[in-house]
Amino acid sequence: MINYVEDDNPEVRKAAALSSCQLFIKDPIVYQTSNHAIQVVSQVLEKLLTVGITDPDPSIRLLVLSALDEKFDRHLAQARNIRTLFIALNDEVFQIREVAISIIGRLTAYNPGHVMPSLRKTMIQLLTELEYSTVNRNKEEAARLLGLLISNAKGLVKPYVEAVLKVLLPKAHDPNAGVASAILGCIGELAKVGGEDLHPYVKQLMPLILETLQDQSSSVKRDTSLRTLGELASNSGYVIQPYLDFPNLFELFIGILKSEQATVTRRETVKVMGILGALDPYKYQTTDNDKVPGSGDQRDAAVDISMLMIGMGNTEEYYPTVVMGALMQILKDPSLTTHHTAVIQSIMSMYKALGLKCVSFLPEVRYLSFRANDR
Repeated sequence: MINYVEDDNPEVRKAAALSSCQLFIKDPIVYQTSNHAIQVVSQVLEKLLTVGITDPDPSIRLLVLSALDEKFDRHLAQARNIRTLFIALNDEVFQIREVAISIIGRLTAYNPGHVMPSLRKTMIQLLTELEYSTVNRNKEEAARLLGLLISNAKGLVKPYVEAVLKVLLPKAHDPNAGVASAILGCIGELAKVGGEDLHPYVKQLMPLILETLQDQSSSVKRDTSLRTLGELASNSGYVIQPYLDFPNLFELFIGILKSEQATVTRRETVKVMGILGALDPYKYQTTDNDKVPGSGDQRDAAVDISMLMIGMGNTEEYYPTVVMGALMQILKDPSLTTHHTAVIQSIMSMYKALGLKCVSFLPEVRYLSFRANDR
């Protein structure tokens, strides 16, 4: 069957290549260590790799390389096969380069002596392309390839985490959505490798992620930033504290859950909230709202969270807190001015019914009155 990979008909070559890969994947010979077994598999792989880099039809080249899954890695790690795969990194089709770099990254675990030096040069080339290229497409492709390299060759990237991050951070503000989302994806993969090494850079990364979360122009950037935030928090140990350092983060999550139609995005948001963890209600009870950083919507978010935490800390105050929160939302909405008088009357009735228990809600009402005077 392997002889048909050289047939003149492209459909025959494609079927022969795919069938050969599938047969060997299911055959125990792939796992055998005898000289005969190794020789047979090596001969077939050599022909398949030749097709994967020389076939004139790019779909066949992509199909062959994509079919070489992890079961072949021990055989692909031979020096001559590694050299062939590095040739595929220069293919004109980007999808083929993606598959090739993923395979090469996996082979670092089997033959690091032959893979590491060339792969290190490839990483430097990608960083150089990302830093100095003026073409958006080239930068996006370089970022995506770098992300695949990081995810598949963690041992190679581990010593260079800080150096790579210093190149990625300035480029993450790129106005092109594709480039920015690809770089954010790289940072997320880098967080998996660096772990706690990224903790000193959290103060630089978080404003970038928050800015992207607030960007309504690109759902791709928002989804990528959500995944990056989850990976950063889970791998660097930066949990709980984000809510304290960035009071509008919780409000951003709630806004996404309310307005986003895509199920995948809402699911990712809930996942990130679970990773960041739950806030301590007693910490918010002792927090002076006047010292909460931010203004405008950030301050509103901090007030809403503070009210919620106060209610959760005391069962008797839970229901009044929920009601007060709903009334405050109406007061903050300029489009509902016709209902403001009724809301104020409801608040006064609640204060009369609660007596001294209404003291915990006074700062929120005072803050809203200040906002109304400013307007």
